Amino acid sequence: MAIIFHKTKFTWDSVDDVETLENPELYVIDPVFDDFDAAQAVSPRFWVYYGENNVRVMTPEEMDTDSTLLYEAMVAKITALSVAAGLNITSGVLSSAIGVSRMYDAELEDQANLMGCILATSPTPSNPDGTSIYYASRDPSTGEKAYLPHTYTQLRQILDDGAAFKLTILVTFNTIRGAVEGMTSVAAVNAVEWTPVTQ
Repeated sequence: MAIIFHKTKFTWDSVDDVETLENPELYVIDPVFDDFDAAQAVSPRFWVYYGENNVRVMTPEEMDTDSTLLYEAMVAKITALSVAAGLNITSGVLSSAIGVSRMYDAELEDQANLMGCILATSPTPSNPDGTSIYYASRDPSTGEKAYLPHTYTQLRQILDDGAAFKLTILVTFNTIRGAVEGMTSVAAVNAVEWTPVTQ
């Protein structure tokens, strides 16, 4: 009987005859640990297999540059950056469309409402300049919300300002993502943080 350890499932088992194992390369048979206590103190993801059945713990340098751990760190970091960029986009848009700087909410519902107001005030043959509507915005310094009259042209300007702000955030995200994908250490990847883009 032999004790076997699966290298990718991280499971222990026993087998009467190792010759009956399918894909024996996936197993360590009767593992011999360089330092059993050290190995038990970390996840098997940090074990290195060498020789016939020897097992040791990765060095800190190996943990920092291991291709699997590095890829996992990159995926986690890019996901976190994507979430942060999305929150940045929906945090609000500054626009001076009505002549003074105002903050406009930019959640998905707010974006849909803006499009609806633009359609509602769109130019017609009888009103070639479009009409106006009361639209919500906030004082950038106090956050106080107020409904102020906005013309079609002003609403379009808010939309354009929002699109420009969104594009800036997306370009920033893609630049940072490219930098992360080019990194060669887990520590470097983990050190990357999203700095909110401002207008």
